[in-house]
Amino acid sequence: MSGDRIDNRMSGSTVHGTAVQAGSVSGGVHIHAPAPGPPAPPVPRQLRPVPATWTDREESLTALSTVFSAVPDFASPLAVIDGPGGAGKRALAHRWAHALSASYPDGQVVTDLRATAPGGPAPTTETLRSLLRVLGHAPDARLPWMQNELEAMLRSVTAGRRLLLVLEDAANAEQVIPLLPAGPNCLVVVTSRTALPGLTAHGAVHHQLRAFAPHASRALLTRILGAERAAEDPAALDRIADACGHLPRPLSLIAADLAHAPHHRLHAAAAALARPPADRTDNSTVTAADAAYRGLPDDSARVYRILAAVPAPDLDEHATAAAARLRTAEAGAHLRLLADRALLEAVGDVPGRGAVYRMPAEIRRHAQQRLAAHDGPAGAATATLSYLDYLLRTATRAEHLLAPHHRVLPRTYHHPPGEELEFTEPGAARTWMRAHLPALQPAKDAARRLRKTAYRWQITHAFGPLWQADRPVDEWIRHHEDGLRAAQRCADPMAQREMASTLALGLTYAQRYDEALEQYRLALDLARMTGDREGIAQYTAGLGSVLYDAGRLVLAEPYVTAAIDLYDGLGQPRGAALARTMGGSIAATRRDFDTAHQLLDRARRDLLALPAPDLRNAARALARSGEAHSLQGDHSPARNLLLQAREEFTAVPDGHWAARVTEYLGQAEARAGHHDRAAERYRESLDLYRALSSTRDINRLRHHLRATP
Repeated sequence: MSGDRIDNRMSGSTVHGTAVQAGSVSGGVHIHAPAPGPPAPPVPRQLRPVPATWTDREESLTALSTVFSAVPDFASPLAVIDGPGGAGKRALAHRWAHALSASYPDGQVVTDLRATAPGGPAPTTETLRSLLRVLGHAPDARLPWMQNELEAMLRSVTAGRRLLLVLEDAANAEQVIPLLPAGPNCLVVVTSRTALPGLTAHGAVHHQLRAFAPHASRALLTRILGAERAAEDPAALDRIADACGHLPRPLSLIAADLAHAPHHRLHAAAAALARPPADRTDNSTVTAADAAYRGLPDDSARVYRILAAVPAPDLDEHATAAAARLRTAEAGAHLRLLADRALLEAVGDVPGRGAVYRMPAEIRRHAQQRLAAHDGPAGAATATLSYLDYLLRTATRAEHLLAPHHRVLPRTYHHPPGEELEFTEPGAARTWMRAHLPALQPAKDAARRLRKTAYRWQITHAFGPLWQADRPVDEWIRHHEDGLRAAQRCADPMAQREMASTLALGLTYAQRYDEALEQYRLALDLARMTGDREGIAQYTAGLGSVLYDAGRLVLAEPYVTAAIDLYDGLGQPRGAALARTMGGSIAATRRDFDTAHQLLDRARRDLLALPAPDLRNAARALARSGEAHSLQGDHSPARNLLLQAREEFTAVPDGHWAARVTEYLGQAEARAGHHDRAAERYRESLDLYRALSSTRDINRLRHHLRATP
């Protein structure tokens, strides 16, 4: 620690928190309790209720309990429930989890891995982000970009907690392994249509769920229909159970249909099930779904068919209204009716969407058959395109609210809008986008099938604010690679430029610098072909930025200088200021401090003078200026500028840059010879980076601390 004398004095009327330390105090000191922070998020209790009609499965529950004796004390138990569609895997998992929930007081978390859903399975990075938010990270908190960092963060978050994790509809072991907690205090339950042998090496206990025994089928039907009605014709009840393959889902479908038709005789229902549906199938769920479908009102039957044309992993009233050309309230009523008839499963309320439903794969197959037979390819295409229009229109509306300066590109719609979803504030728009990210891939797949190529790049572009806010790098790169191919097929130069330059940004975040340079060069060549000076400036700056991030400063500087001149010539102060910030930092590293200060001071002034001041980038220019003073040996101005920059980043807020500036403060103290202060700043920065789970930054700060005397 420096030997400088510290004289702590407070005078006048001073307001502080609960702790005051001073050498002398004069005047009044008013001590207030610190302002309360945001309330802690609730402990997740996501298990679905067990229905009162739950039947049998006692042998399965007993078999699953062996997982606790099979696992060593240093690992978490892992149970895998596999079986055919409609066997009740999800219901069994939730029934067992409820019985054990008291042993896992830190939460019961459910996530759908979507192996059998449109567009599935779910990307691992998407699932990791979803789990981290459920486990306490605020919706707008910036999570790590890369999968390995997200996995490390999940292990950190689950360490020491007693959690029960239900992973539904897994496609393979590779989808599950990154989600497993590292410690021994959790229980993981996985459901899948396949046995997932790859989890055996992780200590999994496997349980294959089969059809009900005949007595259990009769018991389930009796519980739903009531004992009096079931007793009317026991033989018919047995024939119904046989026709349903003794599987819980088709049994529930038939029972729900009969419950809504109290005058329908059991022998007539059994006879109807003995006849195959119009499109012959040996699948008992499809057979039962056909019987339930025939009992629907005509308008609900139409909605049921149309839902098969909606390329989404799940359904809400807004998407349904768009596809079926209904008002939202009407769509919601039909969804509730279909759920009552067991043709849909209620997922629950989802922020940004309201009530959400899922259509099981076998029932979707039946709905597709009915859609093809009744409405034909044209009817199916109309419903799909109406939904795609809704998704693109709503995403574009959210985009304009969240990123008013985002480049405006054309949109191609196929049908006039219906009742549109409006956003009253940015948070609602961001929540909607985040909730619909899983719908992006199946929507693009549908557009590909219908040969609506422009849709693929347009929907990718419309989700731009989400890429920037959350930085889901894997999905960012995958969607923009597809968007670029689509733009090239459309021979749309502006779309190609936008896809290539945004892809370059995602590749830069992934540290795939040479690939990023290739994309910026493609965008620059296209801009030069049309003589677009603004595009030339943007992509020239982009090339400089990639080289700067890659540490190739000598190669970066000519691009940065050219970008400054281009933006100045266009009269675009913001673009010029961002390039000047890079240029000033480069000048400081080669110890041309006069140039560095000139560029950085000008950049900050111009950013603050914009009609809508760019506070985040103005703070970046200030931080770079503080770093330049530190490199120059001006230690006191450097410290003051960096402290001011940290305050500004905290106010913006930008947690990553607040951590980085704290690191700069440590480096500035080290250059000044104050090694104790440097270590203190490094520890502060390390704590901030840990909160962000930024592995690369954490490792760098640990190196700083080891190297500090």
